[in-house]
Amino acid sequence: MAFPAAFIDELIARNPIDDVVGQYVTLKRSGSNLFGLCPFHGEKTASFSVAPDKGIYYCFGCHKGGSVINFQMEIEGLSYPDAVRALAKRAGMEVPEDEQYQSRYRQQERLWALHKEAARFFHSQLYAPIGKAALDYAFGRGMTKGILTTFGVGYAPDSWDGLVNALRKKGYTEEEINTALQVVSTKCENKDNPEELLRESLKYLPTASAFETNFSSSIISKLPYTP
Repeated sequence: MAFPAAFIDELIARNPIDDVVGQYVTLKRSGSNLFGLCPFHGEKTASFSVAPDKGIYYCFGCHKGGSVINFQMEIEGLSYPDAVRALAKRAGMEVPEDEQYQSRYRQQERLWALHKEAARFFHSQLYAPIGKAALDYAFGRGMTKGILTTFGVGYAPDSWDGLVNALRKKGYTEEEINTALQVVSTKCENKDNPEELLRESLKYLPTASAFETNFSSSIISKLPYTP
């Protein structure tokens, strides 16, 4: 069966590959990777590597490799769905086998995508004519274009409709937009007017995980600026 991508992302995050592999293989660190004797073929010299930061394993001897799910399939002789279920049980997660859970994860994926669209909108405004003052301020503080892109810095203009209209054009429903704004309101002192957090400010907008919907993470500076 096809599992929602958001569920698989969480499953992998909650099953670190070095922890799972470490249940079957004695691993020793060498640099940023871990090495041990391959459990899939006989060998005397450790050629089996695990890269925790990348979430993958690879054997230089038998050339088997992949994600934590691939490892669970290979080591236990399981099908993909059964390997997913085994890892879900290990992490104490419920498997979205029925339509109710499928729907919940689809909603989370939509909100994650909305978050990314909002971040793109704010970033694009930084380079639009309306964002010139904010861009000049950022450059004046030593930020380069590379830094602005890497850290997802964006500009929220003094207009609430701009973001909402941009999201509508991308096909998001009023309910989805309102759900996202409810998250924003939890960070706002005036919870009846969450737009105050999103207007006339230079913003740091880090990439969200699949289970975060807050597209307003941190205000760098409110305008007008005082360099």
